[in-house]
Amino acid sequence: MSGQRITNDHCFKCDCLSNKTVEYFSAFYSEESGNDVLMVVLKLKEVDLYQRFFLDAALGFWEEWNSEDTFYDLDGLRCIDLLKENDLLNKKVSSIICTGSFEGFSSITFKFEQVNLLLKFSESNDFESDVVLIKL
Repeated sequence: MSGQRITNDHCFKCDCLSNKTVEYFSAFYSEESGNDVLMVVLKLKEVDLYQRFFLDAALGFWEEWNSEDTFYDLDGLRCIDLLKENDLLNKKVSSIICTGSFEGFSSITFKFEQVNLLLKFSESNDFESDVVLIKL
């Protein structure tokens, strides 16, 4: 598999993705709960690799994967097409920022022109709770 973890931390910014054009954007949900977001996958026209984002153990994660391996561990999961659902095709990324601290769980904010989405733990004091994606 060709992929790499860019970062996993309480806080990080994806400045190199700003002002890039959205080509693909989907969320993959756990089959058990149907609401638990396991992975968010983003593809930008100007970047060859797919961007993968998720939350785990109160931290945010950002990975880059090639097209052949991006979805290797996502088979069988329920996929929601965020591109169509939020009319994001050809929209620009304003920012992608993970915020958190040792005292508070991380969350990841995706900002695209007029659409803002937040990936966060459903329970602010339980990092084993479902991860949800909400429109701000």
